[in-house]
Amino acid sequence: MPKLHLIMAGQQLPEPPYPADTRARDWRFEIDLERVWQSDTWALCPPEISPWLWAIWIESWRCTPCGSYPNDDTVIAARLRMPINLFRAHQEILLRGWVQHADGRLYHPVLTEQVLKMIGKRNDTTERVRKWREQRAAKALQENQQLTNDVTRYQPVGDALETTPPPPPPPPPSLKDKHAARAPGASAPSIPNVDHQAVVDAYHELCPTLPKVMQWTERRQAILRQRWREYGIYEKSRGRGWTDSRDGVAAFRRFFGFVAKSEFLTGRSKAAPGREPFLADLEWLLNAANFVKICEGKYSL
Repeated sequence: MPKLHLIMAGQQLPEPPYPADTRARDWRFEIDLERVWQSDTWALCPPEISPWLWAIWIESWRCTPCGSYPNDDTVIAARLRMPINLFRAHQEILLRGWVQHADGRLYHPVLTEQVLKMIGKRNDTTERVRKWREQRAAKALQENQQLTNDVTRYQPVGDALETTPPPPPPPPPSLKDKHAARAPGASAPSIPNVDHQAVVDAYHELCPTLPKVMQWTERRQAILRQRWREYGIYEKSRGRGWTDSRDGVAAFRRFFGFVAKSEFLTGRSKAAPGREPFLADLEWLLNAANFVKICEGKYSL
């Protein structure tokens, strides 16, 4: 195949300016029009050939490595969709400034400048993404450690541990049931204080595939206290009062055991086309409406 001898015989060829697998992909090629119009190459180019001059720069951006051509006039003409005779007749002006390198390919200094700028920005972006991921991982680790330190220490549950999740607990009382549980003028039922850490621990143990609790905020604590009290009042109205916090934790363990068996709540059910399977977290489970529906067996499949 004909070669484009753009380097004088005996002259040492420069090394390629960037790796051979460099590709533009979706990186946009920008032309400095003012720089082109002031160049000698543009001034020397015949008007009827000027569109091909634009094309030879733009088409090189799609090659690999980006911004280069093989030292072969037939290949270059084919990539430009330009008749080979026309290309050879104007080869000198079309390839003005292109230099052959040691890899046997032609590079133009202006295009090389663009490619090196692209590579530099890509490397900066990659480094920023790497640092962001490291910071996010470090923050998650710190928040997890903070949860462990701040929340009340885990309490042993003893015989509440179960290898097989028991049947779902009975639903919390309705508004009517709550009022029926005590006579008019009677004080509210006494319910042991909630053991936040033990409940979170039970959730992590029995529902290991669900999202971990990273921060136990005041809002989440308040939600658990509400469910804990409603559940405790209902249990007491049925003659199963909680003598201490361990009884409440055991009841919530039964609740989480039922959650773990639900394919829908744990993301094991088939999702709608184009959507990810639903995956509940602890705050969602403790939502008043969701909590009752789970206890009533709505999500048993």
